[in-house]
Amino acid sequence: MHHIVCSNRNPNTERAYEPTEMEWRDYCDHRFCNTPPEYRYTVDKTRVYEFMLYQIFREQKGHGQRLPNTNKRSSFNAAEFDQLIGRYSQQLQSANPTDWYDFQQPNDPLGFSQINIYKCALVNMLREQQALNVNNLSWTTDI
Repeated sequence: MHHIVCSNRNPNTERAYEPTEMEWRDYCDHRFCNTPPEYRYTVDKTRVYEFMLYQIFREQKGHGQRLPNTNKRSSFNAAEFDQLIGRYSQQLQSANPTDWYDFQQPNDPLGFSQINIYKCALVNMLREQQALNVNNLSWTTDI
């Protein structure tokens, strides 16, 4: 069913999802490099939380930038991710919500529509994994 939905999707939707899905794979390759490839890209609660935290607190990237020698774009920056997660790891582990108020807001954050594209692309990847019977999590109850 998911493949039928995707085949009838507006081409602009696919163009919006593709860089986000590529960025997810780059994040998973960096963060879970020791995980076997068949499990590395699994959409789950912990990964989505950490990936979206990075997206929300990183600076906005330039638009339309392509990777050298390729037509593909990915804005995942492993060094920036490590720095951001390292900076906030103590607050993230704290059970006291007031510790979370120390998060430094980016000067040029992503807007709501861009964050929504990330969410929609992650839901799309989850549904694809569900269609392939490799992920049984539910977006509304498990993630």
